[in-house]
Amino acid sequence: GEGTKSLSSSDSLTSKGPVHQPIHLLLCWLILRFDEIVGGFDQLPQALHNSLLPGTVWFYSPAEEVEMSGDCVHVTYRTPDPLLPRARLTADFVVVATTAKAARLLRFQPPLSLNKQDALRSVHYNSATKVILACTQRFWERDGIFSGKSSTDRPSRFIYYPNHIFPNGAGVILASYTLDDDSVFFTALDHTQVVDIVLDDLAALHSRAKEELRALCPYSAIKNWSQDPYSMGGFAFFTPYQYVDYAQELSQPEGLVFFAGEHTDLPHGWIDTAIKSGLRVAKNIQESVDLALTRNPRNTKEYFSKSEL
Repeated sequence: GEGTKSLSSSDSLTSKGPVHQPIHLLLCWLILRFDEIVGGFDQLPQALHNSLLPGTVWFYSPAEEVEMSGDCVHVTYRTPDPLLPRARLTADFVVVATTAKAARLLRFQPPLSLNKQDALRSVHYNSATKVILACTQRFWERDGIFSGKSSTDRPSRFIYYPNHIFPNGAGVILASYTLDDDSVFFTALDHTQVVDIVLDDLAALHSRAKEELRALCPYSAIKNWSQDPYSMGGFAFFTPYQYVDYAQELSQPEGLVFFAGEHTDLPHGWIDTAIKSGLRVAKNIQESVDLALTRNPRNTKEYFSKSEL
């Protein structure tokens, strides 16, 4: 179990502990109900993808450069075609929906404002790691655990027990969910080492032989967001004073380039926030279009309608 720890006034000025978590982040745990998409969250992006015209989404095409030129934006991106390794498209607006860290891989011409560069560079990101085990039996149910979580001061920290029903009595357990420094602990370890540590912890928590659990849970998956080249971190988490310094700047557009993602809205770390930020950007782009048409009704430039945006 975990002991209590006192927090001195000097700690409160320098730490990233709970005293600095924004009130909205603490209050979110008071919500009485959380919702899920039955059958898997991947149904949401799949449904959005299926609602678009074929060819709208281009896979394996990472953007490299964003160039603002007059009333257009040019985006240079890599392609999977070895005969045409790079291509360019032109758009009326561009939405950068990467993490703040990944946005720094993009070359912007002209460069972003110094305030925007500072915000993207400096905003703190929490590391996050999840270790999932697929088990032939839901061994935790023998201990009377049918949902909820366990907390420990061992490396696994938090273990979650889903109550989803799988065929043949099989089960999936989130055997470790760690954040920040606890997550960094796993970063330098290979897959086998991580699973071995997690099995050690589960054996201690459930009073079972480690090799028994290894036989019951032969399949594993590990996701460390700090090692993901597309996110380069788990989620934004303001350290002291960063809300004042960066919260507004992270969401500000730069000309025809708009920014979305959980780091641009509050509360950080939630898929719902990322979706909310996308709606905000869509609304702002539509307002820009409406303003341009109001100022110049004879503008023959074709813009999307509100329903298409």
